Amino acid sequence: MSAKERHAHFYLETVRLNLTDWYWFDVEWSQISQGWYWISESAGDHQFLLDYAKAFLPLLDRRGLWRDVIAWARKGFDAAEELGLKHSSMNMLRYQGNACQRLGFASLATKIYRLILEIARQSSDRRNEGAALGDIGTCFADLRESGKAIDCYQQALGIAQEGGNRVDQATWLGNLGNIYADLGNLPKSIEYYEKAIVIVQELGDQRRIALWLSNLGASYHELGEIHRAIEFYEQALHVSQGMGDIRREANILYNIGNAYQDLGKNSKASTFYVKSLELSQENGDRTNQVSCLNGLGLLLTLDGSIQDALKYYERALVLAREIGDKRKEGNILGNIGRAHRNNNRLQEAIEKFNLALEIHKSIQNSSGEAVSYSNLGLAYQDLGNLHLAQDYLVRSLQLTRQVGDRRAEAIRAWNLGLLLEELGEYDEALGLMQSSLDYKISIGHPEAANEEIHWTKLKEKISEGVTND
Repeated sequence: MSAKERHAHFYLETVRLNLTDWYWFDVEWSQISQGWYWISESAGDHQFLLDYAKAFLPLLDRRGLWRDVIAWARKGFDAAEELGLKHSSMNMLRYQGNACQRLGFASLATKIYRLILEIARQSSDRRNEGAALGDIGTCFADLRESGKAIDCYQQALGIAQEGGNRVDQATWLGNLGNIYADLGNLPKSIEYYEKAIVIVQELGDQRRIALWLSNLGASYHELGEIHRAIEFYEQALHVSQGMGDIRREANILYNIGNAYQDLGKNSKASTFYVKSLELSQENGDRTNQVSCLNGLGLLLTLDGSIQDALKYYERALVLAREIGDKRKEGNILGNIGRAHRNNNRLQEAIEKFNLALEIHKSIQNSSGEAVSYSNLGLAYQDLGNLHLAQDYLVRSLQLTRQVGDRRAEAIRAWNLGLLLEELGEYDEALGLMQSSLDYKISIGHPEAANEEIHWTKLKEKISEGVTND
């Protein structure tokens, strides 16, 4: 055995003793990657290359090294194909698909998952067929193609029920909860989450109990039942702490921070964001670090501490770019723009909104494009350029309707209605406000009462022929 081979074998054996030691991983990363380079560039031992990839890919994945994940998994896939190991081939493809999703390339990830689907069907592997359908559904959810996502999840659920696989049934029920939450159909999302929770509690699956309790809390959060949401978050937190899952614990602490922020308890929210950030730094979850930094920036923006907020946003932006998360990069640029808008630096805000728009377009993130158009419209409205603002807000609303996000549609219809009211186009304004109000009343949204008062006053003005205050 050559010195290079001994080097690679040493790290393959050592990683099994250091799966949760991020200090070891960071210190030894250059040597680990050097071992990989020697293995992958030398022809021959496909099994050793595959073993090395399998051992380190979970760490690369958790560390957010998405481009490395793709490169390693491609080589691992080639080795698995040479060895005729179809299950390993699908596993390597799944790593690639997940990394592409995390980088914001949902369309590319869909193509990869379709390869898994093809392999699974050729080998009559129903479980991997269901998993691939579910993964494709998640890509459609990322692309805001909600109908297609629901269809894929329902097919995956049917396969799981056919095989009596309770674990997968809970997964797809929970994912259906996610998609209905994204659509703003919160009662239905709650229904699916509750079904998933019943199954995972029967199975004693603590990890998924924490996951779906947390998501159930998020749906109540969106309904405006924030105290009830916190109850579910705290249940999920207790489960995560009991099993020592600090990654999940950090995510839930972040959610609790969001809840307290919405209650106006910004000091308490900040405490939870900081705790979440510390745990994420400890466990190497840079994705959640970005979220926490972004949340802290938002709190400072709300407090009027714009310069301090921008420092947090910049840290989040650097980290998002390091891990290659284009979606988060676009979102943070949008938040930086909103901070400038709050500080009445409208040209700088517009510059950031345009940068965010370019990123969202580049990754085909229609939802992000719609947000960017909305931000641009509101900024131009602030500048008094109402007709240009109207163009952007109309584009935002059209795109939002195309992706089927009813919750966002209601928000943007209301904003456009307010602008049209300002332009004196009262009948059209009233119609848009009505559509927004109908939706918010149907889901019990807490803003509905105040919006109904505004809508009623506008209707009375039109009836009385009054057009100006």
